[in-house]
Amino acid sequence: MPKPKRLVNPSRILSHPSPSYAERIRLHQYRRGASDAVWEATYRLAGVWTRHHRLGTTDWTDAVVKSVVEYNRREIGGNAPTKTKKLTNAFAEAAKIAIEELNKKRTQITKTEGSRAAGLYANPINYIKKLAEFFGSMPVNEIKLKNISEWRKKFPNEPATNTLGNYNHAFGMVMKEAISLGWIEDGEQITISRKGGKPSIRRETFNSADMKKLAEFMSPKWIGDSEIRRLIRAYIAVGATTGIRAGREMERLHVGQVLFHKKYQSIVVLNQKIKNGKRREVAVYQNDAFDMRKILLDLTNGRAPTDKLFANSKGKVIHFGREVVRIFITAGVRVDPISQMERTAYSLRHYYATQSLMRGVAIDEVAREMGTSTAMIEQNYSHVIAQNRHAQLSGSKNEMARLRAAISRQHPEVDLPNDDDDDPTNP
Repeated sequence: MPKPKRLVNPSRILSHPSPSYAERIRLHQYRRGASDAVWEATYRLAGVWTRHHRLGTTDWTDAVVKSVVEYNRREIGGNAPTKTKKLTNAFAEAAKIAIEELNKKRTQITKTEGSRAAGLYANPINYIKKLAEFFGSMPVNEIKLKNISEWRKKFPNEPATNTLGNYNHAFGMVMKEAISLGWIEDGEQITISRKGGKPSIRRETFNSADMKKLAEFMSPKWIGDSEIRRLIRAYIAVGATTGIRAGREMERLHVGQVLFHKKYQSIVVLNQKIKNGKRREVAVYQNDAFDMRKILLDLTNGRAPTDKLFANSKGKVIHFGREVVRIFITAGVRVDPISQMERTAYSLRHYYATQSLMRGVAIDEVAREMGTSTAMIEQNYSHVIAQNRHAQLSGSKNEMARLRAAISRQHPEVDLPNDDDDDPTNP
C-alpha cells in the first residue's frame, strides 16, 4: 500500500484507500505545534459524517487498519451521531489521553536532557489526576461554571491564585484533547478562574545590604583556585542581575548567548517551552554588588560559543541549587528578614524583579525581561508596586528618582546607582 506524502495542511483530506471504505472513511493528519502529525479519521454513519477521531499513530498503514476497526465497531454498536446531537465523552477519558501525551514528552525529554529536566511534567500530570478524581465520568461538553464552583468548594481553605492558575493550565490541557477528539467544539470550553483566590504569600527575596554581604563573602580569596566556587559565584551573580530562572533555564545557557555591548551586557534566553516558549534578550543589570562585565568575561574567555555557560572544564553542567543554599547559610543570609522565609536559588529571581520595579521599570517590561506575564508580576510583587505608587503620590520620591526611572525604561544599558533609601526590601 503506497504511503501518501506528509500532509502539512490539515484541511487536505484523503479517502480511505480501500474501495470498500472509500465513501465511508476519510483520513487526514493533525499537527499540534512542532510535534509529528497524527492521523485522524471521520466516519460516515447513517448518512452523517462524525467528528474527527484521533487514531493515535503517525504511520499511514497503521492508520488505515485502525480506521477500519473503529468504523466497524461504531457501525455494529449503532454509534451514529445525528446532526443535532453531539458526541459526548467523559472528562476522565480526555484526562487519560492528556496524561499519556505528557508522559510521551516526558520520556523524550528524559532521553535527551535527563530525568531532572523531565520533572517539569510532574506537576501538570498531578493536577490533571486531581481534576479527574472530581469530574470523572462527567461529559466534557456538559461541564459548566456551576460545576467549577462545586469543585472549588472541596478545598478546606480558599486556594491561592497561583494554585488556581496551575489547575486552569491542567484543565486547559484536557479540554484541548477533548477538542481534538471532537467531543467539544473549540470555543465552547470553559476555564477555571483565578478570581477570588487568596493572595499568594510574599516571596522571599534579598535586600541590598544582604546582597552586598553575599557578594563580599564570595571574595577572590574565598574562590582561590576552585573552579566550582568561581562558577557558583557567577551563577549567583547572573541570577541576581538578569532574573533568569535558577535550574534548567540557567543550565541551558551557552557561552554564545552572552553578548557584550559597548556599555552593557545581555544574555539571550531560548525558552524551549519552559514557560512561554519565546526567545528573549535580557539586559544584565550592573549593580553595586557585582562587577558583571568582569564576571562574564572571566566566564566566557577562551571558551567555544557552543560550550554550556555553567559547565566545568570537563563539559559537565553543575546543578548548583543545593550549593547555593549552603553558601547562603555560610554567609549568614539564608533567611529573609521581612518574610522570615528561607531563601533559595530562586530568590535571586525575586531580587531581580524587586530591584527592577524599584528602579521604575514598567511592569510589562519587567515581565518581558523575566519571560513571564504582567499578571504574575502584579500578583507576586504587588507590595513593591504599591509602595512605589504611594511614594510617587505623596511626593516623597525626589526628582532624581523619577529621572532614574525614566532613563531605565528608555536606556537599560545605562548604569545608574541604587538608592537604598527607596528599597522596600530593607527592614
